[in-house]
Amino acid sequence: MDTLERLYGVIQRVYKVMNRSFEIPLENIKDGSLLREDLGLDSLSFVMIILEIEKEFGITLSVDGMSACKNVGDVIAIVEKEIN
Repeated sequence: MDTLERLYGVIQRVYKVMNRSFEIPLENIKDGSLLREDLGLDSLSFVMIILEIEKEFGITLSVDGMSACKNVGDVIAIVEKEIN
């Protein structure tokens, strides 16, 4: 599997986690979607997303590192880095 296919898989999995956790319609979740403004995630929901992503991918994420994330693309980049 090449890098592009792997990244596409990561994107799909993160989108599914966000949709399953908060019932956000998949069509509303884009790479550029702002976590707070567009998706309405507050601090507690953001921590819950981190936990769901960790469970889904079998990784451990830094809350400090994740707090720098502003949009879905930022989250995907961190997840991709951790699973490589």
